Amino acid sequence: MALNLMTPDYVCRSCGDAKPRTQFYDWSHDHRCKDCSNAASRTSYMRRTDAQIERDRGRSAAWRLANLDRARTTNRTWQAREKRTDPVGAMLRSAKHRAARDGVAFNLTRADVAVPATCPVLGIALSPNWGGRTFHDASPSLDRIDPLEGYVRGNVAIISLKANRLKSNATTAEIEALAAWMRKAGAP
Repeated sequence: MALNLMTPDYVCRSCGDAKPRTQFYDWSHDHRCKDCSNAASRTSYMRRTDAQIERDRGRSAAWRLANLDRARTTNRTWQAREKRTDPVGAMLRSAKHRAARDGVAFNLTRADVAVPATCPVLGIALSPNWGGRTFHDASPSLDRIDPLEGYVRGNVAIISLKANRLKSNATTAEIEALAAWMRKAGAP
């Protein structure tokens, strides 16, 4: 006879509620439901002392140093998976990291970032290679319209990587001067 997983055959020792087996972790031996187990974990995590936090950081750093290749491989795998499954989230996370590193403002949300079908600058079709290791000219790229303002609402646009590289940190006058020089030099 097969076990009916929807039958409330387990009772949580914390809340006392009878719940189906699916509401308990498979590895849980303390007979607490997922909600109670998660709440207990959060409480335990928040009660850590500064010494415990520093100890945990030290252990993590020591493991990374001892297993550098494995840590790098794991991180690359995670980043590639994130780019495939949540490309906008990956783009925002990278932008937030760059903003912190460069000391510029960041207040973007998912609603502020939409990947268009074509590049608004060059008109080429954007072709994401989410999860790939190499980027190409048609890869979507988050551009700061005014580089000094940072990653803030109204100051970002999704353009092709080629357009973003051409623009770089140049001003309008510098781009116009470059275009004039290219026309004068006979560049295609």
